[in-house]
Amino acid sequence: MHVSKYKNRSLATTSFTTADEFDRENAGIRGELQRAPPRNHKEAKAKALSREGYRCAITGDPDLLVLKHGVKRMPTMINTQCAHIFPESLGLGLENPAKAEQVSNFWDILRTFGYAELRQELDGEGIYRLENVMTIDARCHEQFETLNLWLEETDVLNVYKLRGNRVWNLYGEVTQVTFDTDDPVNLPVPSPEYLRLHAACCRIARMSGAADYVEETWRDFEDMSVLSADGASADLLHFALESFSSDPNQVTAQ
Repeated sequence: MHVSKYKNRSLATTSFTTADEFDRENAGIRGELQRAPPRNHKEAKAKALSREGYRCAITGDPDLLVLKHGVKRMPTMINTQCAHIFPESLGLGLENPAKAEQVSNFWDILRTFGYAELRQELDGEGIYRLENVMTIDARCHEQFETLNLWLEETDVLNVYKLRGNRVWNLYGEVTQVTFDTDDPVNLPVPSPEYLRLHAACCRIARMSGAADYVEETWRDFEDMSVLSADGASADLLHFALESFSSDPNQVTAQ
């Protein structure tokens, strides 16, 4: 079993022959980050990538960005992407009345199930808060946003089991992911509550006959222009939260 655990750490301008050498270096190429919370996608990506130690939070593969800082190429290097647990589009395009109404319905459903505080946390620029983002490679990102990959809580805080379809083929021996940070105030780890709700939607999506519909409605929230004006896109969240609230264990993760 491989455990993916990457603290908020830096890389050195050194040639590495092993992953262990890469991990031991801490020369501070990250630089001083602003203390203000991220206000856009670019800032969220930069801070999350720093928190993740310039790696994919799931596979542990280093980001190619480190090459710009003099780190020589390693056998496995990738371009990470900024993945949002709650879709980024919830905070975008709200000047459109139809979308603003749909997003409002989304928050109303959360409030109905006891998550009223999430609107204050995630509304507007709050969607970029570090508790809602992580840097992962393109394969992981695609599977995560289409509800084919999720992180399941364990008894240990911020330690998750990797769950989903084709996990073994995509991620090799990685079965467990741990989030950690050296700066919990300015670089907090992803929210267990947000990941719990995402996992609930994923488990529902795996139910027989529900996967296609669930994936389609969840993708509505990734539409950067207009969400369904009739409220259909909120059905997924309502369905998942209702099922999760009644019995969070009724759907067994793969």
